[in-house]
Amino acid sequence: MGTITKRSTARGAVSYQAKVRRAGYPTISRTFPDKRGAQLWVSETELAIAHGAAPAPDPEAATLWALMQRYLLEVTPGKKGAIPESYHMRPLMRSKLAAYTTATLTPRAVREWRDARLKRVSPSTVNRQLAVLHHVIEYARKEWGIGSGNPVSDVTRPKNGRARNRRLRPGEEDRLLAACSNPRAPYLRGVVQLAIETGMRRGEILGLCWELVDLDRATARLLDTKNGDDRTVPLSKAAVALLAGLKPAANPSGPVWPGVTPSAVNQAFPRACQRAQIEGLRFHDLRHEAASRFFEKNLNVMEVASITGHKDLRMLKRYTHLDAARLAVKLG
Repeated sequence: MGTITKRSTARGAVSYQAKVRRAGYPTISRTFPDKRGAQLWVSETELAIAHGAAPAPDPEAATLWALMQRYLLEVTPGKKGAIPESYHMRPLMRSKLAAYTTATLTPRAVREWRDARLKRVSPSTVNRQLAVLHHVIEYARKEWGIGSGNPVSDVTRPKNGRARNRRLRPGEEDRLLAACSNPRAPYLRGVVQLAIETGMRRGEILGLCWELVDLDRATARLLDTKNGDDRTVPLSKAAVALLAGLKPAANPSGPVWPGVTPSAVNQAFPRACQRAQIEGLRFHDLRHEAASRFFEKNLNVMEVASITGHKDLRMLKRYTHLDAARLAVKLG
């Protein structure tokens, strides 16, 4: 006997779960994005059982939601970018695409999702989420033996918008640091100041351990960074003074900011900007600011790359937004 159950998520995504039960056979189920597909499958399955060809549960019947959930549990935790990947996976799992299988997903369905998503978020965000979906399907095909193609490959990616060039404007740094001196997030001022002074990424700052900080030599050693390499970051006098003020008296060990998570910074930083009446500033912009200041101090490209950890100097150019007024002074 076959049954079809309509399912709806809180965000309005609809799917239809078809089940076929018969005495002596295991229950077989499959999820479809439309009722017609579910009805056809029930009819075909019941006919196969009647002719003695009871199909075994088919891994191809796993929905994209199920594949993404498995991917999050088995693959994502081993990645350096686990947190942003999980972040980009969530809207995909809430979308109508999640009800498809690798067999029923079409380029048209992906294009429709892309176009609707572009009305809500930036092209770069859509590209990241398409990349996540593409990789989940590829991984399922290569490692789990599910699926034979990848419809996402046939979908044109939107052109990314212009690279951000947000820098701190006159007076903003002082207001920002003052706003970061908040008892509800006592760590924030130090984290922000170190980002401006060193150009370190948020994760690198929060992962900094006292065992790898040498204040006498004014260096901090970063292990297994985003690009896969270790690197040693030189510390400015301001950065040394900051860390010296935080350093415990006796043989410190462990994280400089124990217990502080990326999500905590993600929540606290925008609130500090709001208190400081600063608009359009993101935490990662502080890395842009630091790289630009390095160039304004006449460091060459290779020196800046050794500090920031960029392997591709073309990428470093995106983070370098020199102050035109200062350049005018140099030109005379």
